[in-house]
Amino acid sequence: MRHIRLIIIALSVAVFSAHAFEGTRFEHKDWYLACDNTGTCRAAGYAPAALGYGMAIMFSREAGPATQIDAKLFLQLNDGQALPPSVTFLIDNQDLGPIYIDKGSQLNAIQVQALLAVVTTNAVIEVGAGRQRWGISGHGASAVFRKMDEYQGRSNTPFAVVAKGSKLESQVSPAKAPLRLAAQAPLANGVTLEVGSAAYNEVLQLLTTHVAASELDFELQSASLETAELGEGKRFIGACWFMAYNALCNHWLADKNRPNQLIALGSDGFYDDGMARQDRKARGYGDCWENQAWVFDGQSMVPTLISSTGPCRGIAGGIDPMPTYITDVTFSFKQ
Repeated sequence: MRHIRLIIIALSVAVFSAHAFEGTRFEHKDWYLACDNTGTCRAAGYAPAALGYGMAIMFSREAGPATQIDAKLFLQLNDGQALPPSVTFLIDNQDLGPIYIDKGSQLNAIQVQALLAVVTTNAVIEVGAGRQRWGISGHGASAVFRKMDEYQGRSNTPFAVVAKGSKLESQVSPAKAPLRLAAQAPLANGVTLEVGSAAYNEVLQLLTTHVAASELDFELQSASLETAELGEGKRFIGACWFMAYNALCNHWLADKNRPNQLIALGSDGFYDDGMARQDRKARGYGDCWENQAWVFDGQSMVPTLISSTGPCRGIAGGIDPMPTYITDVTFSFKQ
């Protein structure tokens, strides 16, 4: 009877620790957090604005008990200054060794642990080369790491970053595998139609007949039109409008079995190699990117990626991708 009870308790703990990772973003002061649907979190702290350079340190941690935390430095100097091959990592002016920019800019394990021990305090965190120093802000770190602990279900455990406690780390939610999607590859890649061609006029007529102007942000006559044959009589149609820094696209599904109906698709961007992708550039002190992608599953376009390269903080293009939603896509081919 005792053994049965223990098994029931163990199963209860397993059920209790199960966690649905749905993806989240959180920003507070000079820190930013993005956690994806597998449970992996990425937190980044930035240099205060208007210091004449861009700097960030990004921490990455997978979900699951006792997972390690990795950290990477991002540094961009203004006025055409070249980056040195390495910089010295400093906490409160104490030399903690080099970070090799020409070898990936990764912090070693000792540097990561030293940084995590003080990042939520008023410690001065810098890197330097010669007489030059560049630093990140600690403002917002505590809130971001607390949110990260909560998301991964490790609050009140010994391995939490901020919210440490005595709860067993074995109860922390394990990582989730990304959703597996079966995508239908097109018979041929997307083709941008030449304005005034017979194919362009045919698609334009189809859209103007079946799409209400109220459903569009711009006139169809000013759009760039593209199509892709998806097989089984289905065709992808895209209309894109170009703006100063980005493009906005509307997508539809045409089916020869339903010639009088177009199905609006909830995707955006340009269609290429079976995937519609929207890479939108934000404007700020250093451009950064918002990225989304969709694939056709035989019926509609379904999302496969939601990601960004963090806030615009003086680092051209932003830092490494910080997704909130990822998938595992496999393509099948149909005639």
